[in-house]
Amino acid sequence: MRIETMPTPGIVAGRVRNGVIIWLLPMVAIAVLGAARLAYPFHGDQALFMLGARTLAGGGTLYVDFWDCKQPGIYLLYLLAGRFFGFDEIGVHLFELVWNLGWAAAVISTTRSWFTRDWLRMVAPLAVIAPYYAAAGSWHLTQIEGLANLPLVACLAFAVTAAQGRNRVALMMAASGLCAGVVVSLKLILAPLPAAFWLVALAWAYRERRIGIVEASVRFILPAAIGMLVPLVVLLLWFAARGALEALFWTNLVYPGEALRTAPMQSPKILLSSLWWLLQMFAPWFVPALVALVAGWWSRDLLCWMLTAWLAIGGVAVLIQALSWWPYHFLLFCTPIGLLGTKGLDVAIARLRANGGTRRAARLATAVALGILFAPTLVTWAGKANAALAMDAFASEHRVAFQRAVDPDFDSAWREARIIGDVNAHPGTI
Repeated sequence: MRIETMPTPGIVAGRVRNGVIIWLLPMVAIAVLGAARLAYPFHGDQALFMLGARTLAGGGTLYVDFWDCKQPGIYLLYLLAGRFFGFDEIGVHLFELVWNLGWAAAVISTTRSWFTRDWLRMVAPLAVIAPYYAAAGSWHLTQIEGLANLPLVACLAFAVTAAQGRNRVALMMAASGLCAGVVVSLKLILAPLPAAFWLVALAWAYRERRIGIVEASVRFILPAAIGMLVPLVVLLLWFAARGALEALFWTNLVYPGEALRTAPMQSPKILLSSLWWLLQMFAPWFVPALVALVAGWWSRDLLCWMLTAWLAIGGVAVLIQALSWWPYHFLLFCTPIGLLGTKGLDVAIARLRANGGTRRAARLATAVALGILFAPTLVTWAGKANAALAMDAFASEHRVAFQRAVDPDFDSAWREARIIGDVNAHPGTI
């Protein structure tokens, strides 16, 4: 018979202290990283999103009083950002920083039992988000693919919990579906990603728990579908109340096909340059990520399977967008590359110890590895942050000078913004 012993107060206090550190340090670090981006100027896409959000704030209707081919979710997020923090660059980027802190929290929660060392849970959100803040410029900040990471991580986490558990499976899948609805409202072409998570969860549950078709339908598929429909139905009712359902369906379902038929395909050089940008952002993390992929597939690691599906289906989603292939599309891969890279570090440390390495040697190797992994991120971010602080970008009288310095396209965008903002430039409505 095994006798359970209660942990001593000292052990409990140590666990609480470690838990606080695991959550607090990455949050503080990400807040510092994001603060240097608050005054960055809007690029064309972000300026358009803000124009749409201002139209909504003024009582206008999307796709009627303002038209763009993007899904409604991004305009609603910009509307929230404007309502809470102000309809300007700092307000939107501050909202994004809060959103990204939620992204970091979701990463920490998702990896609660994935790593063999608790401190790697602290490294994981930095591996995911720090390269983004280092590499992102005015064109990449607050883009759809970057913002979609938070609901995608949450969708994945709930599906993992449902697959591994026997209680509250339907509730977890409904929550996963709810997050999927948010993803679809942001970008319709990302819809296969949540579906891939659910299929992987079903396959894993069938293999490990031998669930049947009836149980899979009732406890997995049906709750996920209902959860996903909730935000989408709310959006449909909102557009119906404004008499804009036809405009919604034409913009999101008909127009993309017409654009693909008539618009020229993007140059493959753009795709290669975008891939190069991704490589520069995450270059040191690819090797440990590959290690984690190999180890995870051999050990039937559910989260590794999910992240592999994310990379595969996300890659297809990017390639389908042959009219663009812009660098910011590859922000979709921040989470899987960062998480797999951290897991690869975990696997390497375990192998070193298993092969007779001492604790001291393991610590030294870990310190060197972390230095190599984060060095490009820190160097790149420091250069951009220095420019922000040196030019006193938070002072409104210096902000335009700062924005002109950090964005080579600022002058042309500024002229376009003034033309769009001048209501007397052309008669009639836009």
